[in-house]
Amino acid sequence: MKTKTNSIITAAIALASLGCGAAFAGEGMSHENHGMAMMDTNKDGKVSGAEHSAWAQKMFTQADADKDGKVTAAELDAAHKAMKSDEMKSDAAKPDAAAKSESSGASADMKEHHMSSAEKIKEMDTDGDNALTLNEFVSGTQMRFSKLDTNKDGNLSAKELKAGHEKEKAEKAMAKSEE
Repeated sequence: MKTKTNSIITAAIALASLGCGAAFAGEGMSHENHGMAMMDTNKDGKVSGAEHSAWAQKMFTQADADKDGKVTAAELDAAHKAMKSDEMKSDAAKPDAAAKSESSGASADMKEHHMSSAEKIKEMDTDGDNALTLNEFVSGTQMRFSKLDTNKDGNLSAKELKAGHEKEKAEKAMAKSEE
């Protein structure tokens, strides 16, 4: 069960990266800061449960290219490709040295969470149809929110996001070493 929960968290982070796009790509922000910037719509320095839920729905809608209510591996692949294209366009608008040094941190950080689109879906796909419904995605992200909200105040702080991210990296490294 712990492995499934950790995988859901990793999958949610990976799907969350779809929303980074040009607005956050290459800005030298860490992965958790990308998430904070995307989700904290009222800019109060924390992410409420309502903000997190709205973000999850937005990310799902962006990935559901054919608007059939399900996200497939092909749709996730296309969304990732579009995001990378947006990153390159954003980087192209910057002076070369700054773009390379700033974007490398975010790109390296995102690679640490790399799973194939099929793996992401498998970890959150409760009905086994190889696609994610909005309910499956929202359920997975709600589990993530609850796990990351360590002080149980109903909000995620930048500190909680960073701590969760570091824990996920450590767990992934441990899992790799056990293989």
